Amino acid sequence: MTEPPHWDIDLFHWTNRSDWALDDWAIQWLYGKFHEANAIRGPEGVGQSLHDRRLNTRLNSWKQGLQDRLVAKVPGFNWEIITGPDPTGTKTPEAKHVRYKLPAMNEVEI
Repeated sequence: MTEPPHWDIDLFHWTNRSDWALDDWAIQWLYGKFHEANAIRGPEGVGQSLHDRRLNTRLNSWKQGLQDRLVAKVPGFNWEIITGPDPTGTKTPEAKHVRYKLPAMNEVEI
């Protein structure tokens, strides 16, 4: 169950806990891609601190790319559905909440 029969889904939906959540198909698709992170390695022959920084940079880049690939699969997806016309979150409480949630997608520990 890593690919839905079609990608005509609502990527995010409003839950009964007054919060946005990813669609179940999207979650399964992401789980199916996590094995790709195992191939990411840090540089060899450098100090531990530099190795860790570069590895984290590569992992963050991969996570951002994964997020972009997921969003690209959903035709017509528009971030304004979640953030509203004010993505900075200064006008709507929902947009303000999502503004802090979206970067958290890139901070997931793998």
